[in-house]
Amino acid sequence: MKDGAFDYIQKPFKPREILKLVRKALEKQTLVLENRMLQEKIKDYQRPDKISAQPAMKRVLEIVAQVAPSSATVLIQGESGTGRR
Repeated sequence: MKDGAFDYIQKPFKPREILKLVRKALEKQTLVLENRMLQEKIKDYQRPDKISAQPAMKRVLEIVAQVAPSSATVLIQGESGTGRR
């Protein structure tokens, strides 16, 4: 298991157990591949140049740059789903 085995089967085993483990391994592999594909798709949406293309967003980033060095508390407001964090 330390060297990367997905799982193991103890003897004596039943064919049903092997099928169950193979299905489980295939499902995990499918999820891993889907995750990689989705990670690649969202890379374009994480590029700062796409976010700051709009004049309003450029203004926000200018304000952020001014406030960032200070220790002041800042309240960020916006509609639900706008990505305030």
